Amino acid sequence: CSTAANYERFCMMQMNGGEQDGVRVLKPEAVDLVFENRLEGIGQKYGLGGAADGEGGYTWGGANGPQLWIDRTKKLFAFFMVQTHLYKAPNYNTFRNLANAAAGIPGGRIGLTDGGGKSTAGGMNSLVKKFDKNSDGQIEDSERQAIRNQMRKRAQQPGSMTPSGKIQTMGDRKVAEMEYPSSDGRKIPCVLSMPNGDGPFPCVVTVHGGSGNRDLAYIRTMAAPNPVSPMVNALNEHPWAVLAISYRAGDGALFGKEQDDVVAGIRFAKTLPKIDPARIGVMGGSHGGHLALVAAEKMGNEFLCVVAGSPWMTNPEVLMLGKTNEPPLSLLSDNVRAALLEHGERFYFGLTRGRGMSEQEAREFIRQQSIEANADRIIIPSLFLTSLGDE
Repeated sequence: CSTAANYERFCMMQMNGGEQDGVRVLKPEAVDLVFENRLEGIGQKYGLGGAADGEGGYTWGGANGPQLWIDRTKKLFAFFMVQTHLYKAPNYNTFRNLANAAAGIPGGRIGLTDGGGKSTAGGMNSLVKKFDKNSDGQIEDSERQAIRNQMRKRAQQPGSMTPSGKIQTMGDRKVAEMEYPSSDGRKIPCVLSMPNGDGPFPCVVTVHGGSGNRDLAYIRTMAAPNPVSPMVNALNEHPWAVLAISYRAGDGALFGKEQDDVVAGIRFAKTLPKIDPARIGVMGGSHGGHLALVAAEKMGNEFLCVVAGSPWMTNPEVLMLGKTNEPPLSLLSDNVRAALLEHGERFYFGLTRGRGMSEQEAREFIRQQSIEANADRIIIPSLFLTSLGDE
């Protein structure tokens, strides 16, 4: 934690070559190291203590949103004091652009970039321009829904599930659309974002939520820098590979083929060039969190760790057969409980009618699919996340 006054003194000290108010804090040589890019050749640009472009630009921020940048060649520094989340202040880009404009600077440098590694001074990318209704340079929750609706329309277009096979450069990342074979040979689309360099790199495998059979435009938002997902942008700021995998939907997918698709995708990640197969992590949210945990149960120590954000239906027995007057259902608000029970009834009907199971067979199958009941099979470090919006 700090104050605006302390931030100002810190920036002035670096602008003055390590001296402030007549007191030498750092040697000039030490300050030079802060502004020099010390990671040449691996696609990242960092000095000693923050992101640096080697041309006089330096920037750094905090987990709750504060940001600062210093430009020694332009004699400019600025800081943005805010408390938010996910390292992304909601109006930071707008503030930064206004500060640059006030100083007469037409463009930014490496420290002054968005999550995709592209300078945002002078304009936003076409997607942000199209959906950013309030012109603040960010995609808000209501605007994200419009993007998701557009992606659903794209999924219906011919070729939306066919990888292009091309490698796209996005800042200092290489992004490729690919596919991998599942256990029955079916091809599953995926998107890989790689840092520059020779590797081998650790790899984070992301598993999307919602329904399966997602198109590549949607899958890209789980791998490549984009204006929709601050979490994915944060992953791309590190020298890690990010592989976004998908899974099928429809007949026989739930509690079956979708699990095979995810397991196959994780094993596919371990075969990729420049990937260290001993350093694979898996993360997913909602339905993707459920599938990430299922993979951890099935695969033992084939990967290093798992992250599950508000995982969906960790105990299907509660959702489909739980008593409303007993915890955990009794602890929920009426509208949330009603929505969950409606989903549970539909899934249970799919087992007894759609798959032709008897009541006894359906109940036993449900117990076998319970992540909570089989939690002892997860032997790797596991991180569970949730938000105040997920009751």
